[in-house]
Amino acid sequence: MKPIRIAAVPRTLLTAGLAAAVAVGAVTFVQAQSSPPIQVLRACVDKNGGMTLVQGTAPAPCKQNATLVSWNVQGPKGDKGDPGPKGDPGAKGEKGDPGPKGDAGGAGPAGPAGAGGAGPAGSPGLKGDPGPPGMKGDKGDPGVPGVSNYQTVFQDSSFDSSSPKTARVLCPTGTKALGGGGFVFVNGPNGDNEPIALRWSEPRIGGGGWTASAFETSPVAADWHVTAWAICASVTP
Repeated sequence: MKPIRIAAVPRTLLTAGLAAAVAVGAVTFVQAQSSPPIQVLRACVDKNGGMTLVQGTAPAPCKQNATLVSWNVQGPKGDKGDPGPKGDPGAKGEKGDPGPKGDAGGAGPAGPAGAGGAGPAGSPGLKGDPGPPGMKGDKGDPGVPGVSNYQTVFQDSSFDSSSPKTARVLCPTGTKALGGGGFVFVNGPNGDNEPIALRWSEPRIGGGGWTASAFETSPVAADWHVTAWAICASVTP
């Protein structure tokens, strides 16, 4: 599978959770993830800020004049919170049966003779009431944000020989764009060598998707289109 070419995108936008634009006039293709979610995203960034999203696990996928960058889809697990407050005491139980008779103690010193014999032993006393509850513990620290509903969406522009062209892709409801970009497809004998360039590729303010635009640097007779794509997910605060 070819790498996806992405125009210059500030690295701060890549790690902050990027946004996208409203799709106009073409079909949106949503690629839901059928295998386990990607934990680390990787891309090659050249000296001009152009970026290529890398697929696979090759240790050195970038060209000599490009730098490999990566970022986690999901952050590390947060610290364990402090214990909660002590619960209220339960209801008082019923009186238990007397225990077995203990062993006889050693003989005590002889006492003075009484007027009468010794009385019977008294019954055990009742169980005392429970003590007051302890003090409430401190609230634990919040965990780090979680990511769910991870998916990639695409949107094509019109497919003809007009120039320039713009494609806008929208993330599904309840998700935000974590990243995105654009690429050009040309249906002609020269393929990717036709004089067509990305003009810009950027998120939409508000985090709803991505927009990409391309133009002919010289007249091109072949039909072509530009595609905008976005990585969308739900982020739990």
